[in-house]
Amino acid sequence: MADAFLRSDSGIFYKVGALKYGVGIHQEIYTPEDLQTPDLVPSDRPYAGWLYGTLTLQRRGETQGGLPVMEHLRLDLGVIGPESLAEDAQKSLHTNPPLGWSHQLQTEPGLNVRYDRSYLFAARNENSPWGGDMIPMFDMSLGNVLTYFQLGSNFRFGYNVPNEFSVTRREGKAFGAYFFTRVQGRLVLRNIFLDGNSFRESHSVEKQYLVGDVRFGMTLVFKRLEISAGQTVLSEEFKGQHGLDSYGTATMTLKF
Repeated sequence: MADAFLRSDSGIFYKVGALKYGVGIHQEIYTPEDLQTPDLVPSDRPYAGWLYGTLTLQRRGETQGGLPVMEHLRLDLGVIGPESLAEDAQKSLHTNPPLGWSHQLQTEPGLNVRYDRSYLFAARNENSPWGGDMIPMFDMSLGNVLTYFQLGSNFRFGYNVPNEFSVTRREGKAFGAYFFTRVQGRLVLRNIFLDGNSFRESHSVEKQYLVGDVRFGMTLVFKRLEISAGQTVLSEEFKGQHGLDSYGTATMTLKF
């Protein structure tokens, strides 16, 4: 990501102190629980993949009371369906290849605009590398892929926990490590991976409008490189789902 530093009053309810922009490439894969049947499973979620790029604008600043603020505006643009290469990616990772990809969602362009804002409540001692923070946030998404409104909070504790809210350019610490927990709840109005294709016939299930999740994990920081691994537990996302769902994530972020 790249930085552009400025002083401005253009933020809503806070003074903008810095801008940052970035790009990313993502692939998401969704499957039903039973991967070894070639038949359609009408009571479970559809097979689906989404391959997309992201453009991000980040702004950081402080409220009049000195509370650090950060917000992101994201544009996601990509494709859902066979062109997402989700089938090939999943089969390359499984000894027993999934058999139901013939029932995946059909080709559809995916466009989403996302916005989030978060605030930093830090508990740190300048004389100690150990510390933690709480980061409450609001998040929303509009588009044919995902439309939702979300509230949540992150909690972090560890050694040399980075301060992404800073509006001044700082060299990252040589090493840092922290544990994190994130709790979120959201109102979901549109989820193509449950509702099915927007304009074509496809498999779908009846989604739950109110859902939540808890994520926990650990992040290692090497100056501008961050490596993070986590596990997310979700409440039931659709009617007829058998219990909670869970998935793991791994990310690598390079900041410049």
